[in-house]
Amino acid sequence: MFKKSLFVVLVISCLFRIADARSKETKIRVLALSATSSQAPSFDLAGLLDGTATLGWKPGMIGSGAEEGIFIQFENPVKMDAVRLEGKGSFVVSMNGVEINEDGGYFYVPGRIGVKTLFIHLPTHPVEPTELTGIELCRKGTPLPVERPVVVEGEVKATNVLSPELAYGAFRLFDSRPDLAFALDGNKIDTDKSVPLFDLKFHKPVNLKGFFIWNGYQRSDDLYVANARSKEITVRNGSSSARFLLADKMGPQWFAFPGNGWNTSSLNFEANSIFPGRDYKDLVLSEICFATNQNDILTVRVPRPPLEVPKGLEKVVDQSLASFAMESVGDYSLKLRSDGTFAAIQETTSVDNGPSRKIWEGNWVPTGSGEVKVFGKSYSSEPSQDQSIYGNEVSKPQVKTFQTTLKITDLSDPKPETRDWIFKLVKAEGFQGDDTVDSAAFWKELKTRTNAIFVESNLFSQVMVLDKLKK
Repeated sequence: MFKKSLFVVLVISCLFRIADARSKETKIRVLALSATSSQAPSFDLAGLLDGTATLGWKPGMIGSGAEEGIFIQFENPVKMDAVRLEGKGSFVVSMNGVEINEDGGYFYVPGRIGVKTLFIHLPTHPVEPTELTGIELCRKGTPLPVERPVVVEGEVKATNVLSPELAYGAFRLFDSRPDLAFALDGNKIDTDKSVPLFDLKFHKPVNLKGFFIWNGYQRSDDLYVANARSKEITVRNGSSSARFLLADKMGPQWFAFPGNGWNTSSLNFEANSIFPGRDYKDLVLSEICFATNQNDILTVRVPRPPLEVPKGLEKVVDQSLASFAMESVGDYSLKLRSDGTFAAIQETTSVDNGPSRKIWEGNWVPTGSGEVKVFGKSYSSEPSQDQSIYGNEVSKPQVKTFQTTLKITDLSDPKPETRDWIFKLVKAEGFQGDDTVDSAAFWKELKTRTNAIFVESNLFSQVMVLDKLKK
């Protein structure tokens, strides 16, 4: 009787272990979830993933909202066959940085690829209003359950932040954008002592099991090694502390707090030692999120410093701008967002290879009258025309870093000399494909468009206007 009971207990125990293993295998947790912009600043993005959204997501840019979208990073690569979207308008889906094909409302994942990141965004030139009301991850036609992150309110403080603060402030640790980083000024760091990183205060006590941290500058492999990274850190909750040894690698790293976790209202982080940067002494961390004792991912919403828009840039900030009259070099779009982020896209089409995009994205700061500094990464993105080219892995797009100045000239009432050199440049490229158009016709047509400017830089030089929806 005893042996039979023991056998039953062992079988039940085994079944529970199998069930637990399957649960862990199928559990999909989201470490980072963010929108480039939103009409509702506090929009519940997680509701799009678990079907609880009562409102739809709409881009927050004035104009078409071209290329605005939602970024998702998973804890582990997700085995899925397709992504299905609910809502109005057209969308583009990029998986692991590569655009994937759509057919019959499904965006199909090529091969047996683990999906680490998704970027769901509007096309370059939307023609109708867009609203996203749901995102489904599908395997064999069945939606996969996604664990929604818990969002709590908090405040973060740091000293010796690298300038400009809107680009490198400690709030960047909690923006769900691993490519945007928190950085301390290397000229103010004494490497012979522990370096205070930041202080985080939760508005209400939280039960934390541990944390995920993205060490260094995650924007690119090159920027990661170029800047200093934390090697060993100490985390304090007021009454207790723990030390953690960080690996010198890209991507999120998991660390558990001692014992049964911490119930706390505040955390203090400091670096006890660092990996020196190849080129710079600035100490960089890119992102942090937490896990609760209930195994929920917890993200913290913290205030960001306001951006004072300089005079002359009002018609540029938070606008979807598109190129005008210079079609032979492709279609361009430009965004300078009020959260200090920047994006520009060049879209070209060839008979042999179809559409392709070159993308610049990162940060921007005003530097003077009609000028802004932009810096970040650039890469190319092309949709998959043949799924077999990927095999079991998708190659990373080649990423380069850039830093330059955009000079922005208002074209609402330009001086005669400005009219002349602008039209000569446009004429060289061909006005709407018609090289017979004269200067008067060009300026008459431009007068009918909104927010006309000229952007001059070593990235591109374009006449740009507000990109309005076609319907």
